[in-house]
Amino acid sequence: MATMTELGIKGAIQDILITLDDQIHLIRPLRRGENLFLYLAIDKVKGNLGLARHRLQKLESELVV
Repeated sequence: MATMTELGIKGAIQDILITLDDQIHLIRPLRRGENLFLYLAIDKVKGNLGLARHRLQKLESELVV
C-alpha cells in the first residue's frame, strides 16, 4: 500500500490474487481494521473465484473488529 502512495495510485485494494499450479489464494485487506486482512486458499479446479470473492466480501461486512 505504501508503494501505491509512492506511485500516486488512487483507490483502495479490494483483494490480492495469487495463483499457483493448483491453488488460488485471495488476500482481502479489511477496510475497518488497519493491517488486518482475510486470507483464503481454494482449489484451482474445484473452486469458484467469483463466489469466493463474493463470500469474502460478505464475511468482511459481517465481521466485528
